[in-house]
Amino acid sequence: MTDTLVLDGTALDLAAAVRVARAGGARVRIADAARARIRGARAFVDRIVEEGRVVYGVSTGFGKLADRAVAREDLRRLQHNLIVSHAVGMGADTPAEAVRLMMLLRINALLRGHSGVREETVDL
Repeated sequence: MTDTLVLDGTALDLAAAVRVARAGGARVRIADAARARIRGARAFVDRIVEEGRVVYGVSTGFGKLADRAVAREDLRRLQHNLIVSHAVGMGADTPAEAVRLMMLLRINALLRGHSGVREETVDL
């Protein structure tokens, strides 16, 4: 794959996704408009935290702990623990092609700007 796929969070089609998944080292770039949406959503989350607002999963626990506010100094640990709690697995490794496809699809969804994810996360 010699050309670069530009992800914008809306226009990814199956053929392009399959090309990226099957081509190790495929080039993918994030559209400027998508980057702007990511930055805007992140700024919104940062304002929520700065204002001390109570928002599910941002400044509260999850599930049965949704009614429990989390102290501001513990918010970074809350988010870290959420990722760690989901980062388990067993059995055979997932094939690289499937991992590339899953990562591409997740990044494309995050580029819609509804999550508050950091721009550095989608770059990684």
